[in-house]
Amino acid sequence: MVAGTIRVAFFAILVLLGRPLVADLVLNTDNVAETIDFTGFDGSGFDSFGVNGAVVSGGMLNSDTFSFDGFDTNVAFGGTGTADDPARGSDPDGVSTGGVYNFDTGGGNASLGVQPGGTDFTPGSFYLRVRNGTTSTMSDFAISYDAYVYNDQGRANSFNFEYAASASDTLPGSFTSVSALDLTSGEAADVSPTWALNSRSTTLTGLSVGAGEYLFLRWIGNDVSGSGSRDQFALDNISVNGMTAAAVPEPRSAALLGIGLITVFLIRLRRDSSVTCGV
Repeated sequence: MVAGTIRVAFFAILVLLGRPLVADLVLNTDNVAETIDFTGFDGSGFDSFGVNGAVVSGGMLNSDTFSFDGFDTNVAFGGTGTADDPARGSDPDGVSTGGVYNFDTGGGNASLGVQPGGTDFTPGSFYLRVRNGTTSTMSDFAISYDAYVYNDQGRANSFNFEYAASASDTLPGSFTSVSALDLTSGEAADVSPTWALNSRSTTLTGLSVGAGEYLFLRWIGNDVSGSGSRDQFALDNISVNGMTAAAVPEPRSAALLGIGLITVFLIRLRRDSSVTCGV
């Protein structure tokens, strides 16, 4: 009994040692999407959850999955932020203090929200770190998300999408923009503002993200036009689907396959002819 308990404990230790300490959003299966809907996030801040790996825990977001900059107080990957800008709490609609919120966009739906300000998110960015957990290289990524705008102020602001591939878990120095996903709030405030849904999707192609390597997604905001206070934005229902490159036969292999198929066809044709003549 004791020996069996020791073996189980030893195996558990090996499993834990074999697990990565970085709790990224992991794509473990080719062509199977992983989704983040922020359920349980209440705007309490960001913290590193280690091997736990949960995107949301105790009302906070995992800083091993999400980070942000461009605020008075920033949170890097693996960092902690439980007060001020990183932890503005929950709110259903219009706020005035800059920072990161859980905005209820309707029916109790949680989201990763931001109230831009003079020194918050102008410019600023949210980052999502995605790891290829398969043993193959991923070349294509289908990305979709919902972006909400609460247009209650007389200034237009942007909420755009960018990406970068990297062999390292360190935040890359440059990103590629996808202009088709650009989003800008209206400069003129709505008379009766509500959360307006803007669904976005794209497929990133021609990348090379090897096993254990990373894809970083970035949502970047800034002032566009107008003056005064700024509209609120919320991010929700992020879906990431990584796909490996389809195997393409080499020319020699394709030629041999073609010859083989022709040979089989001729043999069957000759056999059928022989049977016909024998009748």
